[in-house]
Amino acid sequence: MSEFTIIEQFFKKPFSNVCTQSAVTLGIGDDAAIINPQQKGGGAWVVCVDTLVEGVHFLPIATAEDIAYKSLAVNISDFAAMGATPYWMTLSLTLPHMDKAWLARFSRALYQLASQYGIYLVGGDTTRGPLSVTVQLMGLNPTDHVSALLRSGAKPNQIVAVSGDLGGASLGLDILQERVQQMDAGALSRLNRPEPRLALGHLLRGFASSCIDISDGLVGDLLHICRASAVSAIIDVEQLPIYEGLYFGVTPPDGDTFDTAVAKAVTFGDDYELLFTIDAEKWKPFMDAVDQVKHATNGLKVTQIGTTRPLMNDRPLLSWRRLGQPYQFQEERLSAYEHFT
Repeated sequence: MSEFTIIEQFFKKPFSNVCTQSAVTLGIGDDAAIINPQQKGGGAWVVCVDTLVEGVHFLPIATAEDIAYKSLAVNISDFAAMGATPYWMTLSLTLPHMDKAWLARFSRALYQLASQYGIYLVGGDTTRGPLSVTVQLMGLNPTDHVSALLRSGAKPNQIVAVSGDLGGASLGLDILQERVQQMDAGALSRLNRPEPRLALGHLLRGFASSCIDISDGLVGDLLHICRASAVSAIIDVEQLPIYEGLYFGVTPPDGDTFDTAVAKAVTFGDDYELLFTIDAEKWKPFMDAVDQVKHATNGLKVTQIGTTRPLMNDRPLLSWRRLGQPYQFQEERLSAYEHFT
């Protein structure tokens, strides 16, 4: 089976969302796609791309369905963090060998999630090599919100908040790698099929000053906001929404389950929750708005976890406290995931 046959059989499919497809002047089958964003009302272009590689982003035992889902979901999460709306995607798929059954399952899951969010596949590439999946997502900011949510908008004395729970994906990986002797379907789902917080991201456009999705860990991603915005932040560790099962899935060397679980939750990443800053006076109106769209966010909780502060030379960019007192993790230096360190 040639790469052109793969495209024709598994990825050149009719799409149920006619509204999204109407902006595609030319889709799969030529050297490039042609898109007319004016058909979607115009606005500022938003583009992101993520590559998932076997052995780095997913284990060799991962199913075709989970790989397809996560490859697209992590890109949708980037759009959520920007308050943008995704419409079109391209797919670059590298396969070690031909497996029609695997491709059928992969493409079915990919189209299922794409249809859920109204995303249309317009092109891509297939090649032979170690298994990896690259998805490029394209979309728009609405014309009345040309300026996207950015990492650089935080100001001193704002609330730092996060959606959902932290640490579930970490527990999921420990389960798959048999480092813990427990089964937790929720943790496995959070690792393999993270839910993009797109509806929340759209809501944040009218309230948040900065936003980022947690892919590499709260520690690293909050530092991205601090550096981009020239602020520091202090986090109240007792307020962190830790995935409950994580407390039972850690084996601390000295018996301090709280410290070990929290440290794991803020450094592992792969949670794809939204981390954002917001003015204190906007917090109640924002939470009222969240309550009004519970149907769209599946009852997603949002938690205030700290505050931003002015940047000072003698103060670290990120510090911690517990019950109002300075808190020092047992691990001397917390660090987020980085590919080349």
